[in-house]
Amino acid sequence: MDTYEKIEKTIRFLSFHIWTKKELGKPTLLHSIKVGLDLLLNWYKEDIIIAGFLHDSIEDTKIQASTIKKEFGNNVLKLVLLNTKKYNLPKNKIDKDLMTRCLKGWKESMVIKASDIYENREYFSKTKKIEKIKRIKTLGKLFLSVLPNSYNDVVFERLRNIFSK
Repeated sequence: MDTYEKIEKTIRFLSFHIWTKKELGKPTLLHSIKVGLDLLLNWYKEDIIIAGFLHDSIEDTKIQASTIKKEFGNNVLKLVLLNTKKYNLPKNKIDKDLMTRCLKGWKESMVIKASDIYENREYFSKTKKIEKIKRIKTLGKLFLSVLPNSYNDVVFERLRNIFSK
């Protein structure tokens, strides 16, 4: 199966499961597709692209980690888990934990998180939801505070340009 066939499979998988989503105040399926496409258009590896499409799937739907592993492999699952919030932590620790795990994981997990933050910022900026925009700004600055200076991919530079002002 080539990359585009895997992307098609991933979107179909996500579309099938998205009806189990929590109410999040944003178009969940579109957001996931935009993150995956952003990674595709920036020439990332296949597993990163697939994980980008699935990055919110565990926290936003009833999709289980074992299902992702079975359908897409262990590497995709690891990337998705590194980008999954742990809601059993105190609320004020969730975002820092997420960023720390992404950083400790691999540069690839940071790429996914950067695209996720960017796409969330794009959406909430258009909706003019002030509280959501403030939250994304805080998240973007937190992300940059843990991001190594040596990471200079386009997705990182985009966030530096937005949140370093």
